[in-house]
Amino acid sequence: MRGLYLKARNLPEEPGWKEVLIENDDDLWYLRSIISRGDLVRATVLRREEKKGDMERNKEQKRTPTKVTVNVEETFFQPFTGRLRISGQIVESSSEIKGNYQSINVSPQDEVEIFKENWSEASEDLIGEAQLKWVGNDILFIVLDDEQCDIFTIKAYGIESHGRIFSGKSGKGYEQQKSASTYYSEIERAINSFSAIKIIVIAGPGFEREKLFEYLTGSGKFSKVKVTTIPATRSDENAIYEVLTDPSLASIGNVSRLKMEKEKTERLLKEISRNGNVTYGYDNVLETMNTGAIEEIMITETEFRNERTIKLLEKASSYGIKVTIFSDETEYGKIVQGLGGICAFLRYHVESGN
Repeated sequence: MRGLYLKARNLPEEPGWKEVLIENDDDLWYLRSIISRGDLVRATVLRREEKKGDMERNKEQKRTPTKVTVNVEETFFQPFTGRLRISGQIVESSSEIKGNYQSINVSPQDEVEIFKENWSEASEDLIGEAQLKWVGNDILFIVLDDEQCDIFTIKAYGIESHGRIFSGKSGKGYEQQKSASTYYSEIERAINSFSAIKIIVIAGPGFEREKLFEYLTGSGKFSKVKVTTIPATRSDENAIYEVLTDPSLASIGNVSRLKMEKEKTERLLKEISRNGNVTYGYDNVLETMNTGAIEEIMITETEFRNERTIKLLEKASSYGIKVTIFSDETEYGKIVQGLGGICAFLRYHVESGN
């Protein structure tokens, strides 16, 4: 199970401030989703010592730790890189640099403090979700057929690819065809580079996944790792989305928030197809909220950070409406974004402009 996760606490001596300790890449995504334009972020950064009268910055100048508070103007998170950049104007620090612009680079094991005028229920829920133990962090997904094998891990915000191995059974290299054992041994070597993995899921069409399962379990080298095989119709990244809801994975705990996104999106599309209890698009959701019919709101992280959405979410909180945030990086987040970035399940049918 996931042993490390985002840690957050209120600062009682400073109302509105939270101290957050980042443990891994997932936490960076949660932090990016939580932080909005106009929030304050406080952290220690390394800045060059600058003296008045310097005409040219010396690249060899010593950098010293400096505590700064910035008024957030922009956040940038590059998936799977372990780095979040928060940029804005310095509003609290030494008088020499106050008013300057500063980027705060946040990585795992870093600590930052965040201030919001109003911590929404949705933001608090995200912090709570970040502290769940996701089993998916311990799973390695092997998706293969008799021609190629892809290796994936899953994050809170998407699926990360770790490379492809070819069997040599097709294409230009057919004349240098590999034996099955060579193909499997290359896959085994790739698996060995993931030292923290506790579960291996082998997925794909046909019988190749069963053969790899027998190869890995028969060697005895993975006796401390749970190895399982699940059929899938696809032999690419989409196979991950297929197997996430398989009962054999559901039995081991909270696999990933991607499973939740998949289930809600499938329900959403089903309701849309039959003109059921659903509405989508900012204006329609806002209008329907006034009827009291909304049960749950689904919103992409981009729309969640949109300034116009703040009041809508505050109103949703006053009605006791659940808010679920979708990653921009997933197949399902892109579907919600295509529907205006915000959708809602309804308690009963309401005619809207959809």
